[in-house]
Amino acid sequence: MSIAMLKIILKKQKYFFIIKEKFTIWKESKMISYKPLQKLLIDREIKKQDMMRLAEISSATMAKLNTNEYVSLEVIDKICKALNCQPSDILEYIPE
Repeated sequence: MSIAMLKIILKKQKYFFIIKEKFTIWKESKMISYKPLQKLLIDREIKKQDMMRLAEISSATMAKLNTNEYVSLEVIDKICKALNCQPSDILEYIPE
């Protein structure tokens, strides 16, 4: 293996660790809560399975919502369209 190849590998690993570190920090802080979504579903008497079908999201995504893990804005958009609501109706910011 050449020195140039080794530098590329080490550079990629460095970026991987930086990304992983930033994700871990965000994941541990859990600044976003999806409790308002749970409340909205209860208030509207919508089962989680029905919401998943309406919003076309997977069970893995639903599990992330249940544990306040990161989901993309695309998922938030799908849920808002399916439930005819605003993002503030399904999530809340919790300061540290």
